[in-house]
Order: sequence, then structure tokens, then C-alpha cells
Amino acid sequence: MDQAWTPLFDDARFALRAVYAICLLGMGKVKRALVSGQYHAASSLFYGGSSLAPSHALLLPLLQREAAPASAGILIDVHTGLGPRGVDSLLPPLNDGAAQASHLAATHSIFGEGEGEGVLGADFLIDDPAEADSGAASSGYDLARGSTSGYLLHLGWPRGMSITQEFGTVPGPLVLRGLAIERAEWLHAGPQASGGGCRGTARGAHAARGVFFLRSASWQRRVVRRGVRLAEQA
Repeated sequence: MDQAWTPLFDDARFALRAVYAICLLGMGKVKRALVSGQYHAASSLFYGGSSLAPSHALLLPLLQREAAPASAGILIDVHTGLGPRGVDSLLPPLNDGAAQASHLAATHSIFGEGEGEGVLGADFLIDDPAEADSGAASSGYDLARGSTSGYLLHLGWPRGMSITQEFGTVPGPLVLRGLAIERAEWLHAGPQASGGGCRGTARGAHAARGVFFLRSASWQRRVVRRGVRLAEQA
């Protein structure tokens, strides 16, 4: 995008480009290009930069101080936006080589079905990154770098694991549209842009919030219920 988002015109242009790319390459490859681009391409959506983000630089020393006495721990990284609406997908660490199978087994053992739990495959999912299809929350992340599993290297726990809990919201192309609008508004209508201001920032924030947080009581109840349950199981 080389300008702020123009409703209708840019919506139509985005829809045509999205349909073309998905039909030509498949959703899995399109998603892989997007999420991998966050870490390697400055012109891509949400480029991560070349150094540790300020939020991580502040959080890591705090965790090292507070978690130092522990001999074991589980990090739960909660996200929204991918997977079936209202269903949480549990993702073990990706790109973990030989340890991938053991992480997947531990995820099933700790967070899988049990008395009083939700139904695996209906209320929640456990992704196997090695077998993830294009509709799975973890699909496309095989080339991505950078996740909270990296914290384990700095916390010094003899036994530790990390897991991502991803709650589905809207279909993937709509998530991408929301991100594209936010980026265009921030770059070309935000406070740092010539003639920009808070209105551009607000439009972008509204578009992103609409795909990552649903104003649905049932969806919000599921997020709270499953989020609390996962913390109890950990």
C-alpha cells in the first residue's frame, strides 16, 4: 500500500488480489509468505526489525528475576485470529527439531482430554505442525522465527515447555484485510505521516480489533473459559 486505505476501491482491489493469490498458490503458501515476512522483509506486514523488541527487553529481566527459584514451568502465549471461530488451537513449539514429537506428546498429556474437559476436536484442537493442513492455525509457520519459546533459553528451568493458545475469529483473508488496513493507515494517515493524525490511527486500530476481538458474548465466554482452564491445567 502506498496510500491510506480507500474504502470500496481498496476493498475491491484487495479481494481480487487475495482471490488470485489463493487460487494460484493456495492459502497455506500465502500464509507462509506473510508470517515469515514478519521477520525477514522490511516491506512486509509487521516487520519485526533486527533487534529485540522493547516489550521483550523489559519483560525478560522481570521473568528472570521472578522465575529464577522455579525448577519447572510452562509458558502459555495466548493469541487470537487463526483457526476455527471460537475454538482454541494448542500449538507446541515450532521448529524444534527432534524435540517436536516429545513436545506434542507433552501437550496431549497435560492439556488433552480428561474428566470435565472440553472435547478434543470440537471445543479445542491440538495442532501437529508436521501434519497441519492449510486450515490449521499452525500451518505456514514452519519457516517463521521468533516466539515465546525462546524465553525458555533464558529462564534456566531444568524442565520447561511453552505452548501457544490460538483462538479463531474470522476467516484468514479477512484477518489479512484487517492487518493491511491497519498498516496502510499507520504508514500513510498516522501521526508520523504528512497530514496524518489520530483519525488514521483510530481507523487502523478499529480494523485490526475487528478481526482479533469479536464483539460476541458467546465468543468472549469461550475465550475466558478455555483460557482459565488451560491455566488451571498448567
